[in-house]
Amino acid sequence: MSATSTVRKRRPKKPTRRQGLARLGGAKDLPNTDGADTNAVVTNKLIATATKQLTSRPSFWGRYFKGPGDQNPVRYQAHLESALLRSNGIRVLPIAQQTKHVAGDRNEGRRDGLKNGAAIIASFGNTYLSSMAEGILVFLDVEGDPSLSSLYYRGWSEGLINAGRSAMVETAAGNEQPVHFLPCIYGSVGDDDTWRAIQVAIAQGAICAGAWIARPGRIGCHPLEPWDEARVRPNSLPRTVQILAWQNVQECANVDYNRANPSGPDLFLSRLILPPDVSKGWLTS
Repeated sequence: MSATSTVRKRRPKKPTRRQGLARLGGAKDLPNTDGADTNAVVTNKLIATATKQLTSRPSFWGRYFKGPGDQNPVRYQAHLESALLRSNGIRVLPIAQQTKHVAGDRNEGRRDGLKNGAAIIASFGNTYLSSMAEGILVFLDVEGDPSLSSLYYRGWSEGLINAGRSAMVETAAGNEQPVHFLPCIYGSVGDDDTWRAIQVAIAQGAICAGAWIARPGRIGCHPLEPWDEARVRPNSLPRTVQILAWQNVQECANVDYNRANPSGPDLFLSRLILPPDVSKGWLTS
């Protein structure tokens, strides 16, 4: 290049708000993304209670799923909850509930995974769910009595994924688009048998897209604590498995409260389900 040549300097890209906050002080300075979970139908009153506890409206709400057609209010009731959650901008975090089965074998896990996937599809519609390009996080509920077996997790994750693949939707372009379920795990930080089972299952080819860890500071109502990866991560959980959420408050007026990992809350939320707007033509059955 000659001495008389000029070089046009490119203006550096302006960092996003999240990138800027991260540069200032890391993940601890990022805005919190908090949510609730219940074993009861979500109502306006429950949303108001959660909003007061969190000091802002919850971004997500954990609800149980078991099988299609289930009318037990412990588990998600689309006709009662979907419109309310959508109007409040609250996404559904699906929890696969057959807690007493999780020490079972691979075949039992596969059957349960297929039913769980079918329940979620029946609640929101395969066309709508197949449009979620990032996939859908589904958390297997393990309460420690019993702990998880590696064979059950392998079968459950396979069944869940296959439930989504069998709900194939043909797009306007003529392509076949499945529902993309992402198997995850919920459990207590101290349940080492469960985390060792996840280790074994992953080594044998199972997919685990993330973990939701229960570690309350104390039982009852108290503010959610700042994110602390070292405190939340179980000793036996493989490092390849990201912790996506921390259940830090349990049994606060029949609601539990959770904080999403601040390193990636946008992606986390994009993989939870904002119920469809049926007035726009989305079919939910």
